[in-house]
Amino acid sequence: MKHCLDSCFLIDILDEEPKAILKLKELEETNTEFIVPTLVVFETAIGCFIEPRKNRFSVFKRLLNSKNIQVKSFEEKLAITAAKIQADLHKLGLLNPVLDLLIAVTALQEDAVLLTKNVDHFENIPGLTIQTW
Repeated sequence: MKHCLDSCFLIDILDEEPKAILKLKELEETNTEFIVPTLVVFETAIGCFIEPRKNRFSVFKRLLNSKNIQVKSFEEKLAITAAKIQADLHKLGLLNPVLDLLIAVTALQEDAVLLTKNVDHFENIPGLTIQTW
């Protein structure tokens, strides 16, 4: 199984939030593959630069370079998929934050469960499986 990590999860890991650490350990025991979209790298790095305590950025880079995390680039195919989903949501009078939509389509492309606390940002995305901690 694959899990796509959202920035809120990574920030909780960096902040050593106990429930996030427990969830990470639980998933590691199941040999899950972790993916991190480049857009999540962007969002998380912003948080590291805003609050640079505890060498957050260095710890974040080490985490990204660990053997069980793959960073996934955002590509043209994903952009088209995201545009179609956003257009469909627009027709229904629903809109998602654009960065979150782009993260969601990366998870969909990878057939991964999205690990996030921001369920309301993603619940309108058809076919997306969401998990929290």
